[in-house]
Amino acid sequence: MSGLHIILDAKGTRLLSNRAAVEAWVREAAGLSGMTILAMVGYDLRIAFEQEPGVSVVALIAESHISVHTWPETGHVTMDMYSCRPFPAEPVLEGFRKTFGVSETLKEYRLERFGVGVGHPLEA
Repeated sequence: MSGLHIILDAKGTRLLSNRAAVEAWVREAAGLSGMTILAMVGYDLRIAFEQEPGVSVVALIAESHISVHTWPETGHVTMDMYSCRPFPAEPVLEGFRKTFGVSETLKEYRLERFGVGVGHPLEA
């Protein structure tokens, strides 16, 4: 088995300043992929006080990590999700696109990486 790492850079139209919604999506993604969240932290990030805040949410999962970062001032949203175990990418990507109103995918990467049973460092 190999691990999967997905990275998505996109233009989004919804919930880009809503930290609670971003945190809810991270929990949903973990559930869809059978991952266990160990800790999660989220922050509202303002470049200037007159702008809506961007949001950064990072979850440490037993299998690796999930992160989402938003820039409402430019309409950008990014997601990075890696697990040492394989997981179904399509439901995660579909949920991300729906939740954040993705109008354009700028970059998408799916990388097979080492995972459980394939030289995983915890199995050494």
